[in-house]
Amino acid sequence: MLLNHSESKRQHSNRPTTKYTVATGFITLLLIFSCNSLFAQAQKQNEPFLLERVRALNLDSLQKGTTTVHFTPGYRNRAEMLGARTERALQFFKDSLNIDFGKFHLIMPDTSSWKELSVMPYGFAVWGRGGWQHRNLGKSVSGRPASAIVSVDAEGVIFRQLQNLKKCLSNDDHERLNEIGYSLEEASRRYVEIITIHELGHGVVENLDIKVPTVWYSEFLANYFTVIYLYKYEPKEAKIWDLMTAVTLDCYTPEKSSLEVFYLPGKEGPEYHWLQSNLIQRANKVAENHGFDFIREAKTIFSEQDSLSQKVGAIYNNLDRLPKEEVLQRLMEVNEVMIERLDQIAPGFQVWATNIFEQQTNKAH
Repeated sequence: MLLNHSESKRQHSNRPTTKYTVATGFITLLLIFSCNSLFAQAQKQNEPFLLERVRALNLDSLQKGTTTVHFTPGYRNRAEMLGARTERALQFFKDSLNIDFGKFHLIMPDTSSWKELSVMPYGFAVWGRGGWQHRNLGKSVSGRPASAIVSVDAEGVIFRQLQNLKKCLSNDDHERLNEIGYSLEEASRRYVEIITIHELGHGVVENLDIKVPTVWYSEFLANYFTVIYLYKYEPKEAKIWDLMTAVTLDCYTPEKSSLEVFYLPGKEGPEYHWLQSNLIQRANKVAENHGFDFIREAKTIFSEQDSLSQKVGAIYNNLDRLPKEEVLQRLMEVNEVMIERLDQIAPGFQVWATNIFEQQTNKAH
């Protein structure tokens, strides 16, 4: 059964809590949420430029249906596993939503090769199309093949963050890990592997042409598709996803407001992971009650011509000139309209948003 936050609190009420610190921080907001674009097409041979860089790294490769996996030598078993999962998820989205990604590239570098492919910290998965090569490699070309970059060993910044939960685990948590059959280390690694599906979720949003006025809504939708896939094909991994999410929410208290974490460039801290976990649990609840019906409705409630998108654009165009308080106020006004519309197709968003956005924003003041 999908967990919600109140259930999580009841199950883990005897857990000690820990505040986030900069030392356990993830990465800057600017890096975190720039991961909605990847690849390009080379000027020669009509080939994606990133794949030129991948080939220069002498990575091994294997084929799983439409998915080509490029991986650091010595990790074939992991490449086989993630390649099979990716292909299964792509087929699921094709059958369920009539989405065809075409050829897909899953890239699995080690720490040294990662630096040649992404400006983001090792282990923070990257999805996207379009502008990836401009941000990461300083080259602007026009191809848009579907791809993702994930760590070859499922370690890195997110893995370390989850390992920091060790002192926070309750007896109930240990029992649930034992029931699933994983140690905390293995559960953390499995959680990181699941994020590959989250990155595919961003691709589903693009393919369905769902309009996303705000960044948190984009992340919510990616988590939504992750949840639907896991409970259909990998229920054991869904339990890991739920458990690690619930522990994260119960262990930490954010110090920055949710709106700061998502919108103000240059902010940093693991409040991002706390907020992402809240989005996961909300996605769980909505998916449990509405399934794909929510997605069909979500395609109709926002558009490019929507005043919300225009308002958000105006905020970003004036970030350097607007005081922080005014930026947060304008964003809250956009959120209120968004939440009202979402609540009409999936009741419960209003209550959820009060806890996640309004209280956190007031706390930051």
